[in-house]
Amino acid sequence: MRFSPSFIFVISERVLAPRDFRRPLFSESLGSTQGLAVAYDSFPIRMPGIYHQVQRRVSPLNYVIPERMPSRCPCCGTDSQLYCSKCVLDHFLHPHNFARRRDQLNRRKAEIAQIFQKRRRIAELRAQINDKKENIQHLKEFRDSKTKELQRNEKNVSALKRKMQTHKERIIGQKQAEEELRKVFAKACRDRHQIIAKYSQQLSALFPIIESAPQGSNDNPDNKIQQMIEEAGFGDKNKNQKYSEAAKRMPTIKTFYKVRGCLVPGENDYNDVLTEISDHRALASRSSRETIAGLAYTAQYVNAISYLYDLYIPFKLHIDDLIASEGWSRELFETDAFCLNLSIALMCLHSGIDSKMLHFKKPFYNLKLLQEVLMNGNPHSIAVFHPKDDRLHKEIVTELKQLSWLESAETGFDVNDVEDDWVDVVKTH
Repeated sequence: MRFSPSFIFVISERVLAPRDFRRPLFSESLGSTQGLAVAYDSFPIRMPGIYHQVQRRVSPLNYVIPERMPSRCPCCGTDSQLYCSKCVLDHFLHPHNFARRRDQLNRRKAEIAQIFQKRRRIAELRAQINDKKENIQHLKEFRDSKTKELQRNEKNVSALKRKMQTHKERIIGQKQAEEELRKVFAKACRDRHQIIAKYSQQLSALFPIIESAPQGSNDNPDNKIQQMIEEAGFGDKNKNQKYSEAAKRMPTIKTFYKVRGCLVPGENDYNDVLTEISDHRALASRSSRETIAGLAYTAQYVNAISYLYDLYIPFKLHIDDLIASEGWSRELFETDAFCLNLSIALMCLHSGIDSKMLHFKKPFYNLKLLQEVLMNGNPHSIAVFHPKDDRLHKEIVTELKQLSWLESAETGFDVNDVEDDWVDVVKTH
């Protein structure tokens, strides 16, 4: 394509130095038009460097040709005072060149954006790598500390195993020693029980306790009549009828025991004695005197057995408390009887008799059980009250609540040397 002479190029009075025109202003490799930018900067005012006569009708008189003109084309560097037609055609007039140039710039922008994005991503990855390195370093330090702790724990475990083995050997030795001590203790218990049984036999011979029926006496003729009725009631004429009608109407026969020949009620029935004490405040009948004497012998027997067992009995009753007492009263006698029954019950529990077999109001029945245990060759472990619903315990508590506690001057307690919270309690005899 050829240009007409009407195409005019104007360059500003500011002309570049000759050294600037010797270098090429356009590079095919860079794809830029540096020559146009240099030409544009040469104008004194901000105006485009290329004008077309059709676009702007300006008189040729308005153009001023500078005195010094470049000797080369700013784009291709060929010898030309103005831009050569080929450079103008290639770089400015073809539309596809502008599109290609725009695409190149867009691609370049995209590449630059990708480069910056990659750089940002690289920076982020480097930061993450640094964090991971720090975490790895921290984990290494933590691993080292745990390794040291593991080594220390292994040493402790080894020491504990040695100690455990030592204690195990000691335990085995202690078990063997304990077994030997158990054998020695069992033998000592058997020997002790044999000694207690031996002396108990002697005490039983000294204080015989024999179950007996009530015997008649001149002081109480009703006993003889009751015995005659009893003999008449047990007729054996008809084997199908063991008891007669008269015997069936008889009251229940009470149980009695003889202690060294003294007749004592077996079920804590001391109404006769209490009646005489209430009326006369002295024991007049023979049966009452025998009852008091039998209880005194029983108290002496229980105290001797407790001495053999080396057992402390609270509220111990002595023989002189019953024999040498002055001024009997109902409350005093009931208190002494309660103390005697309680001592017998505690003695039976200590000898191993179960509380279910004992009756608080049957002291002589309990003593017979105690004698049977003492005659046995094998000792028994100490029995205790049952934790729930113990009948013997309830009987003791009920009897104590109904009792009016009273002690004589001979069996009371004296409190001496009272100092702060400590007192010296001495029992008087």
